[in-house]
Amino acid sequence: MKYLGVISRVLIALLFVVAGILKLMDFSGTVGYLSSLGVPQAEIMTVVVILIEIVVAGLFAIGYKKCATGGIIILFIIVATLLTNRDWSNAVNMIQSLKNIAIIGGVLAVISNCDCGKCPMSTKSA
Repeated sequence: MKYLGVISRVLIALLFVVAGILKLMDFSGTVGYLSSLGVPQAEIMTVVVILIEIVVAGLFAIGYKKCATGGIIILFIIVATLLTNRDWSNAVNMIQSLKNIAIIGGVLAVISNCDCGKCPMSTKSA
Protein backbone atom coordinates (compact mmCIF):
# COMPACT_ATOMS: atom_id res chain seq x y z
CA MET A 1 0.00 0.00 0.00
CA LYS A 2 2.81 2.43 0.75
CA TYR A 3 3.89 2.46 -2.88
CA LEU A 4 0.50 3.34 -4.35
CA GLY A 5 1.31 7.06 -4.38
CA VAL A 6 4.52 6.47 -6.32
CA ILE A 7 2.80 4.09 -8.73
CA SER A 8 -0.02 6.61 -9.25
CA ARG A 9 2.37 9.47 -10.00
CA VAL A 10 4.48 7.37 -12.36
CA LEU A 11 1.47 6.11 -14.31
CA ILE A 12 0.05 9.61 -14.69
CA ALA A 13 3.43 11.08 -15.65
CA LEU A 14 4.16 8.31 -18.15
CA LEU A 15 1.45 9.61 -20.47
CA PHE A 16 2.98 13.08 -20.54
CA VAL A 17 6.63 12.03 -20.74
CA VAL A 18 5.98 9.72 -23.71
CA ALA A 19 3.90 12.42 -25.43
CA GLY A 20 6.67 14.98 -24.82
CA ILE A 21 9.33 12.68 -26.26
CA LEU A 22 7.19 12.06 -29.35
CA LYS A 23 6.70 15.82 -29.79
CA LEU A 24 10.43 16.34 -29.44
CA MET A 25 11.09 13.69 -32.09
CA ASP A 26 8.67 15.46 -34.47
CA PHE A 27 9.32 19.05 -33.42
CA SER A 28 8.39 20.60 -36.76
CA GLY A 29 5.18 18.57 -36.95
CA THR A 30 4.22 19.71 -33.47
CA VAL A 31 4.95 23.33 -34.40
CA GLY A 32 2.73 22.91 -37.46
CA TYR A 33 -0.07 21.40 -35.40
CA LEU A 34 0.03 24.20 -32.82
CA SER A 35 0.09 26.74 -35.66
CA SER A 36 -2.98 25.11 -37.18
CA LEU A 37 -4.76 25.59 -33.85
CA GLY A 38 -3.95 29.30 -33.96
CA VAL A 39 -1.43 29.17 -31.13
CA PRO A 40 0.77 32.28 -31.29
CA GLN A 41 4.55 31.80 -31.40
CA ALA A 42 4.09 28.09 -32.05
CA GLU A 43 7.81 27.29 -31.91
CA ILE A 44 8.21 28.79 -28.44
CA MET A 45 4.98 27.19 -27.26
CA THR A 46 6.15 23.81 -28.58
CA VAL A 47 9.25 24.11 -26.39
CA VAL A 48 7.05 25.04 -23.41
CA VAL A 49 4.76 22.07 -24.05
CA ILE A 50 7.69 19.66 -24.34
CA LEU A 51 9.25 21.01 -21.13
CA ILE A 52 5.98 20.63 -19.25
CA GLU A 53 5.39 17.14 -20.58
CA ILE A 54 8.90 15.84 -19.94
CA VAL A 55 10.40 17.89 -17.11
CA VAL A 56 7.36 18.82 -15.02
CA ALA A 57 5.74 15.40 -15.41
CA GLY A 58 9.07 13.76 -14.58
CA LEU A 59 9.34 15.83 -11.42
CA PHE A 60 5.75 14.93 -10.54
CA ALA A 61 6.61 11.23 -11.02
CA ILE A 62 9.46 11.37 -8.53
CA GLY A 63 7.33 13.32 -6.05
CA TYR A 64 9.15 16.64 -6.26
CA LYS A 65 6.79 19.43 -5.14
CA LYS A 66 3.73 17.34 -5.94
CA CYS A 67 1.29 20.21 -5.43
CA ALA A 68 3.16 22.63 -7.70
CA THR A 69 4.00 20.13 -10.43
CA GLY A 70 0.53 18.63 -10.22
CA GLY A 71 -1.01 22.09 -10.48
CA ILE A 72 1.03 22.84 -13.59
CA ILE A 73 -0.08 19.55 -15.13
CA ILE A 74 -3.73 20.34 -14.35
CA LEU A 75 -3.46 23.79 -15.96
CA PHE A 76 -1.72 22.23 -18.96
CA ILE A 77 -4.52 19.67 -19.36
CA ILE A 78 -7.19 22.37 -19.16
CA VAL A 79 -5.51 24.53 -21.80
CA ALA A 80 -4.78 21.56 -24.08
CA THR A 81 -8.37 20.33 -23.78
CA LEU A 82 -9.83 23.74 -24.56
CA LEU A 83 -7.54 24.07 -27.60
CA THR A 84 -8.00 20.64 -29.10
CA ASN A 85 -11.34 19.16 -28.01
CA ARG A 86 -13.84 21.97 -28.25
CA ASP A 87 -16.46 20.24 -30.40
CA TRP A 88 -18.36 17.86 -28.13
CA SER A 89 -20.76 16.97 -30.94
CA ASN A 90 -17.80 14.88 -32.14
CA ALA A 91 -17.77 11.73 -29.98
CA VAL A 92 -13.98 11.41 -30.16
CA ASN A 93 -13.52 14.95 -28.81
CA MET A 94 -15.99 14.28 -26.04
CA ILE A 95 -14.22 11.06 -25.00
CA GLN A 96 -10.80 12.77 -25.14
CA SER A 97 -12.13 15.58 -22.95
CA LEU A 98 -13.60 13.15 -20.45
CA LYS A 99 -10.29 11.25 -20.38
CA ASN A 100 -8.52 14.52 -19.61
CA ILE A 101 -11.00 15.25 -16.83
CA ALA A 102 -10.28 11.80 -15.38
CA ILE A 103 -6.54 12.50 -15.46
CA ILE A 104 -7.18 15.76 -13.61
CA GLY A 105 -9.04 13.69 -11.03
CA GLY A 106 -6.01 11.43 -10.63
CA VAL A 107 -3.67 14.38 -10.22
CA LEU A 108 -6.02 15.91 -7.64
CA ALA A 109 -6.03 12.62 -5.74
CA VAL A 110 -2.23 12.68 -5.62
CA ILE A 111 -2.21 16.31 -4.48
CA SER A 112 -4.81 15.60 -1.80
CA ASN A 113 -2.39 13.11 -0.27
CA CYS A 114 0.55 15.50 -0.24
CA ASP A 115 2.11 15.63 3.20
CA CYS A 116 4.25 18.75 2.92
CA GLY A 117 1.81 20.75 5.03
CA LYS A 118 1.98 23.72 2.64
CA CYS A 119 -0.43 22.59 -0.05
CA PRO A 120 -3.81 24.31 0.09
CA MET A 121 -5.46 21.32 -1.62
CA SER A 122 -3.91 18.67 0.64
CA THR A 123 -6.14 16.83 3.07
CA LYS A 124 -3.10 15.99 5.21
CA SER A 125 -1.11 18.24 7.50
CA ALA A 126 2.64 18.11 8.10
